[in-house]
Order: sequence, then structure tokens, then C-alpha cells
Amino acid sequence: MKKYYIYSLLLLTVACKTEPKDQQVEQTEVSPTAVSNLESPILGERTQGTVLILDKADGIPLFELYDNVLVESTPAQGGVVQILVYADLKPEEFNLEMLEEGRYLVAAGDTIGKVLKTHEANTGQGEKTYAMLMGYTALKNIKPETIIENDLAQKLQENNKDFSNWEGFIKKYDLSPEGFDYKNFESYYNYENSIEDPSPGFRVVLLFEAKRLVGIVHARPMNLNGFNTQKLDRGYRVSFVADFPQNQQKDFVNYVNTWLKNVD
Repeated sequence: MKKYYIYSLLLLTVACKTEPKDQQVEQTEVSPTAVSNLESPILGERTQGTVLILDKADGIPLFELYDNVLVESTPAQGGVVQILVYADLKPEEFNLEMLEEGRYLVAAGDTIGKVLKTHEANTGQGEKTYAMLMGYTALKNIKPETIIENDLAQKLQENNKDFSNWEGFIKKYDLSPEGFDYKNFESYYNYENSIEDPSPGFRVVLLFEAKRLVGIVHARPMNLNGFNTQKLDRGYRVSFVADFPQNQQKDFVNYVNTWLKNVD
């Protein structure tokens, strides 16, 4: 049984020590209608229908989650993702040893799922007492329109780099400003999952210069037409619009790699 004194996938502090895995992201086309119908902001992936969560990729069900539950997820491998979800506990349950079969999972007053097999409890305490549940499920069980890389690829098809065209996207994903303090760039970012590292680094960073989108730093590989993609240290990549000056691309790559060496 593990105990933690942190709370919520929304309140983690970036340390940028995560090294993204060098693997191809399985991206899915999403319809603009599906994206526009989502609640905003989109703070993570959402389940699609009632979903079984297994103890391993081809394992047995540990618990089930109901439709539209907020989770964190890793990049898909072989059509399977690992997920993390938080469930509320009573304060006196911080020392809970096991999550018992049949127990309903509750978060913020909503019933989000049910335990299907008794298993060890990983608990934490911060503003609330909570259980962290992890397991595996098929990528098809995650709403593709809640995966930011899918929506980003769709957005780029509009071929409109003006900042005004991206303000809605930044607000929708609650992207934070000032990812990098670099010359006259403006940057907006979110974090990677905290399954692979409890102190995750960046997942997506939008780079603007003179109110124009000029590049994207991304932890997960993406196929971006019309962009020049270069590898950074620690498994990151930066993709610049093809006509962005090569010398400025090189300067930024050097800056980020130096910056990465100086963060924990």
C-alpha cells in the first residue's frame, strides 16, 4: 500500500524531468462537432461509455468507469493505454489497505465507477483524502476528441496561424502561459501524464512570435504536415512552421536543450 501527500492531476508542479518515450502516437481523426460539444475546459482524457480497466494490457478487470470520467492516460501502445483516476475517500480512510469488490467510486459527489475485484489501495491526502486507481484499457475507450494531440492536428488543418484563431484552443485546454522565457516568444502549455512520472514535464507547448503560431514543442510524436520537426533532449520534439528561419530554429533548439539540462 502506498501513501501520497499530493492531490489531483490538475495541481501537479512541473519539474520537466520526464523523458517522453520515443514511440509513435496512435492518433485518431476527430470531428469538429464532437470537439465543439465537449465541456470546457478539457483538463484530461474522458472515458467513452462504461469502460473496463484491467490489471495489465491483456489482464483481468479491476474496476469499471462510467461514461465521461476524467482520467490521465499514457500514449497508446498496441491500441492500449494506461490510465489513472482519482476517487474520493473519507478522511479516516487514509490508511485503507484494500479497495473491496463492489465498492462504488465517487469523485466530487458523482459516482464514476465500481470496483470489480478487491485489490490494494494507493491512497493520498491533500485538500481531500483520495485513492489513486490505475490500470489498462483499449484506446477506443477514450474519447478521441479529448486527446489534445488529436484536436491539435485537426486545428492545424485550418492553416490559420493568427493568435486570435488559437485563443479558443488555449482556453479550451486551460493552457498556462509562459512555458519558456525565450526572446519575444509567447508560449502556452499543459503537462504530461503523472502515471509515468509524478512530476511531469510539458506535453504540448504552443509557440507564438508576433502573434503568429511559429512552432510546437511536444512530448508525444506527431505527424505535422508543413512543419519541420527536430528532436530535443529527453525525448522532446519541436516542430516549426516550414518557413520559420532556420537560424532561429537552431537557436531555439540550443536554448531548450540547455534549459532542460538545468531543470530537475
